[in-house]
Amino acid sequence: KAYQVERLECLLDGLNAAFVYFGGLPKRLVLDNTSLAVKKVLKGTERIETRLFEAFRGSFPLHVDFCAPGKGWEKGSVERGVRYVRDNCFRPLPVVDSLQELNASILKILEEDVSNRRLRDNTLIKEAFANERSKLFPLPTFMPESCRILTAVCDKHAHVRIDNNSYSVPFQLARKPVTVKLYSDRITIALGGEIVADHKRSFKKGEFILDPFHILGLLEKKSRAAFEATAIRQWELPQVFYELREQLQRKTRKANREWIRVLMLLKEHSLEEMEILISIALAQGSPRLATIQALLRNR
Repeated sequence: KAYQVERLECLLDGLNAAFVYFGGLPKRLVLDNTSLAVKKVLKGTERIETRLFEAFRGSFPLHVDFCAPGKGWEKGSVERGVRYVRDNCFRPLPVVDSLQELNASILKILEEDVSNRRLRDNTLIKEAFANERSKLFPLPTFMPESCRILTAVCDKHAHVRIDNNSYSVPFQLARKPVTVKLYSDRITIALGGEIVADHKRSFKKGEFILDPFHILGLLEKKSRAAFEATAIRQWELPQVFYELREQLQRKTRKANREWIRVLMLLKEHSLEEMEILISIALAQGSPRLATIQALLRNR
């Protein structure tokens, strides 16, 4: 399974995904001395594990053996496995649109291969795999979360700064402490046990990942800033929404406020539905919130 970065939450997600796919837990794991899991290498086989990895491992429970540093023969099967995946799945390099597509492609290639490849005793890999599955320990009822948990304080703009990027929360939470869960592909932000924001995770630097619904209530009160707000500018709205705003500016003094109230309808109605209804309102020569609300009631 491929990830954009090498972080603890990616390692944990990969392990969880493997256990679910295998349908059970092995007796032990053998890992290299990655700093994601090992805080300090002691004499012999002793290790001081990182707090989060130890908590994840202990929730199964699961025994882990770490390889001796600098002794490659201890993990030869792993190196062969890496070479096997590289040769079968990455030569030539695949061209995909997303990590999800890449991971689906990798799994498809490997699943096709286990149905054709045989061991030295002529047993199909698929059959050997099924036999090993029967010896695994059952999965726990509740799998541990594959995430890192941090605490943070929202700034005055109701943004939370994580890994050099800013993620929005509802504007009412400005300057309040929150709990952040970092997953391999997303970030959730909670206050008092309630999730207040859920964003796709960015691994670039200096980005603003904003949910426009977090500020619509504020923009309704400060409507003159509506069209300049970064969250609105980032929102990929169909052109018909901007045509509505232009028509509103010709017909009413508080055009921005009414436009924001139209956008707030997107909390309960799909973008496609709203696009159709706004187009009908424009065609009728009545580009107003009340008209769109009436059309929604009629539908």
